[in-house]
Amino acid sequence: MSHRRNGTPYLVAGAAVGLVSAVMAAVSLVRLVWAVGGLTVSLMRLAYLTIFDRPGRS
Repeated sequence: MSHRRNGTPYLVAGAAVGLVSAVMAAVSLVRLVWAVGGLTVSLMRLAYLTIFDRPGRS
């Protein structure tokens, strides 16, 4: 046993797992916000086209 840092690999593994889970949570949150934003924009566009439908535009 030349180097006796027995607690360090577990600390590094725990930090890596926490970082990966934080990144995955942030990515899923961004995807959720993106999906809700896209749904809102498409619904607003559909409502706009439905309410303000001009005869010149098909």
